[in-house]
Amino acid sequence: MATELLQNCGFALTKIKRLFISSRKLDGSTIDFPIEYNTISGSSDSIVSVDTWDETAGYCIIGGQTLEIIEISVFSEFMNFTEEYQEGKQGKTYIKKLEFQLPRVNYTTNAALKQFLFTADGQFAVAKAVAFIEDENSHLWIVGERIPLILQSGMELGISDENYYKLNFQSIGYNRVRNYQIQA
Repeated sequence: MATELLQNCGFALTKIKRLFISSRKLDGSTIDFPIEYNTISGSSDSIVSVDTWDETAGYCIIGGQTLEIIEISVFSEFMNFTEEYQEGKQGKTYIKKLEFQLPRVNYTTNAALKQFLFTADGQFAVAKAVAFIEDENSHLWIVGERIPLILQSGMELGISDENYYKLNFQSIGYNRVRNYQIQA
């Protein structure tokens, strides 16, 4: 039986204010997982240190890797993140699910999605991704740094009153979602 942990803790990720996602390095190659990183307070379960963050140039440096970051610019009602604790044959795991919808499909949306989905060599890049989330309380969370987020069940294209793409990612790991901090 799964329990939603984020609803029962001192913090709740009920609304996503900003979402950045990375599926490749700045040079177009795939990210090496697990991402090696330093922590702020020194323990293995503490705050992840992001060495450099440059939204304008579209990259961040974490653990010696320069990751290309893309901001998913949609309203919070189209973004959802949950983390569930589960005990099973794999032992105690945390299932992290990230879902977002890109509304108003047009040429610009298609071009941005193509850039996100494929590497510089034209290979499908979204097989592994890491997400950087800022919640409504301005807390920063990193998801998929050890075991990457994987695109689930394809990509849904909705063509009705409103055109949209819907993407669902999932990561199953032995650790909870972590905070990150950008170093000055």
